[in-house]
Amino acid sequence: MSDLPAEQEGRTNAVAIEAMRAAGYTIVETEVKSRRSGIDIVARDSDGFVFAEVYTAQASANDRPPTISREKTAKVFRAVRQWLTQRELWEAPWRLILVGVDLNLAGRPIGTRIAEEPFPHLKEFRHGDS
Repeated sequence: MSDLPAEQEGRTNAVAIEAMRAAGYTIVETEVKSRRSGIDIVARDSDGFVFAEVYTAQASANDRPPTISREKTAKVFRAVRQWLTQRELWEAPWRLILVGVDLNLAGRPIGTRIAEEPFPHLKEFRHGDS
């Protein structure tokens, strides 16, 4: 979930969804809302559920590694747990990823990046480990 205007956020998420499909993910649900946060994209792959947080970056920032704050990550983590609990999927394997949508100076999408292991230093946010 971003601070972009709703129309631009919708376009950005659509680009991220297409990038995930092209990478072999099956999209399960999008724009999942919870009390305090949300999940941009819920998908599946051969390893289990994949919860994707979509972010945007200006093209000039392409060399920077993708990141979101620990606070934001914790909010997404709670939303993931809520989603799994509501569907009685507590034991299902899952992980969080980041999908970056690179924007040109006019704010139009020009590329995507999928960060499969964006939290190597945070064990609790990888592969459903707790």
